[in-house]
Amino acid sequence: MPHTAHHDLRTWSIRLSVAVSFVAMTIVGVWAVPQVAKSWKIGRSAKLLKDHRHEDAKELLQSLRLAFPQDPEVLLRLARVYRRLGEFERMSTILREAAKYHAPSRAIELESTLAKAQVGHLSEVGRRLTELLVNPGDDGPDICEAYVNGYFLLNNVDFAFRIIEAWKADYPLDPQPFFLRESSLSNWESLRNLFPNSSARSNWHRIATTFEFVSQSSCSTSKKSSRPPPSHASYCEQTPRIQSRR
Repeated sequence: MPHTAHHDLRTWSIRLSVAVSFVAMTIVGVWAVPQVAKSWKIGRSAKLLKDHRHEDAKELLQSLRLAFPQDPEVLLRLARVYRRLGEFERMSTILREAAKYHAPSRAIELESTLAKAQVGHLSEVGRRLTELLVNPGDDGPDICEAYVNGYFLLNNVDFAFRIIEAWKADYPLDPQPFFLRESSLSNWESLRNLFPNSSARSNWHRIATTFEFVSQSSCSTSKKSSRPPPSHASYCEQTPRIQSRR
């Protein structure tokens, strides 16, 4: 009998251990599986944003928001999608929610600043460009694109092209600055053909000349062979440079 009792106790101990392990694994699985899915979807949304597939990114992030309504990272990414799409009221609503759930204040301020830059309110945020491009991390392309769009809206194409050149230099694998450069030059070429005798042609010539000057890297500090012409001195001093992505 003692042997049987000992055997039964050992059997129950094993069964209890298995049951506890099963419950623990179930609890971990219930928590971990959604987190893994969230991480995958956030990574996927980043890729969609990089490819400028904004509607797809919005749909994905909206579904994430339903599953994780208090996650500040999800909210910040959704706010960025809304900003890029020009849905600024929705962006503001999401940023308020992100602040409520303790999203980094710097990230919230960045989206607000880029929204102003994107629509051409550069009298308010124009001076912040150099500051933002110091250690921009993964935000560098977004910063550049928002300011480029703003300067184009204000017809300040000279400075828009300078930002594009800095963007190309620091993010050579990003196709967006190359696309913006070529599409902008194509648009001005179309204007020149449509209005050959108007001020549009002289304006296009001024822009093309400026762009050629920038493309020759006369403002580069690494390969400067001679001083730029005096008329371009202030032009070079104000050229934005992305100092580091780290």
